[in-house]
Amino acid sequence: MKLIINLLEVSGSIKGQEAKDCLLGRLCAYGALARSGWLAAEFFEDSGTPSVKDFVSNIISLAGKKCYLREPVMSIIVDMVEKLPLEAVANHVLEVPGIRECFNKDVNNGDPDALFVALKLRKRVPLETEMFGNLLPCPFIPDIFFTRDHLSTLVPCFKESTFSHPRVHSLWPLLVNVLLSPLVFQEEAASCAHSVKKYK
Repeated sequence: MKLIINLLEVSGSIKGQEAKDCLLGRLCAYGALARSGWLAAEFFEDSGTPSVKDFVSNIISLAGKKCYLREPVMSIIVDMVEKLPLEAVANHVLEVPGIRECFNKDVNNGDPDALFVALKLRKRVPLETEMFGNLLPCPFIPDIFFTRDHLSTLVPCFKESTFSHPRVHSLWPLLVNVLLSPLVFQEEAASCAHSVKKYK
């Protein structure tokens, strides 16, 4: 990680396209590191390793440099978290100040990237956790999440997500999945029940 920072540092003399190339280079390097599984492997070898916290701190810092980096940075964090055990998520990832700040921002500021990460991480944290602030109901129940009152508080997030136009922000496919997953489960259960009856 130190090599990534040292080789792709954006100093005061680097500007314009060259600075953008350095930032995107760091983004790609962090993405490759997260998706390689190296961080998870290091944690399994030594649960006290600072590598996970350092990685999250560094990549959160990168997200703060340019707004176009925020969404891909959050996707990289999600990719990394999916490879880590629950202990690492709770004691390393969620303990990084930058992550907590994302969730505890005034919801009126509108941060679709924070909502995206909150929805992705909700399955990896205790059900009763309140760390997601006003982004998610506590405990998380889809029926409560999609109530008019709760959705109205998230309107700034939804508006902010339109700045990724003409591309659809990663938040929207995730929202559709959360909305439809109970229906899909019910349809699959009904289909299985029908099949059982058919072959009796």
